Amino acid sequence: MKTLGLLAAFGPVAGAHFYTHLLQLVDAKTDADYPGIVLLSRPDIPDRIGFLLHDGPSPLPHYIAMTRQLNALHVDYVAIASATSHAFLSDLEEVSEAPIVNLLAAVGAEVAGQRVRRVALLGTSASARLRLYEAHMPQGSTLIYPPESAQGELDSIIYAIKRGEPGVELAPRLSALTDQPWAAGVESCILGCTELHLVAEEFGKTHRMIDSVDCLARALLAVAGVPTLA
Repeated sequence: MKTLGLLAAFGPVAGAHFYTHLLQLVDAKTDADYPGIVLLSRPDIPDRIGFLLHDGPSPLPHYIAMTRQLNALHVDYVAIASATSHAFLSDLEEVSEAPIVNLLAAVGAEVAGQRVRRVALLGTSASARLRLYEAHMPQGSTLIYPPESAQGELDSIIYAIKRGEPGVELAPRLSALTDQPWAAGVESCILGCTELHLVAEEFGKTHRMIDSVDCLARALLAVAGVPTLA
């Protein structure tokens, strides 16, 4: 049995839903068919967006300490259940004794699989400003970013999810945001912040989308050799 290490603290609600979604994907007949999972949650660490955009204190020492905790528990693979935290991926790969499955690359692979050319990125301001996803997009695909006003509304939705507001009530706001002129011609929307997984079910009823949580979970299970449902 493989043991998976989840760094899932950076949005505790999103981390819990990532864990749940991971289990829901497993083609399990008994409890023993599931992988072992270690989930570390330290939501009190410095805000990553505050550091990346506003010169706040760095969360990196805490990320490194958590990665070393996973090393001590001898996990076989690691996943970071936060797209924005992949800004620190190279630093954590230097510390981790287990391979880290890259959320950004998993999303890029799904974009390639869907063969979409114009893709809207719905993520945090930091993910957008740092262009975190760009290097992982397939040739011929273009990321479309919300303008500043729409990005502000998107950040508001993300933080509403963090506060525990129901996804079913927030999905119409996300739909309204992507129905604006800036998204004209977009073929699919990347839910590029793991918090947005909580609106995916409702949003997906009316919009073609790529859910970063689903992409990461499937990539993690695939590399660990865990059979999944369709």
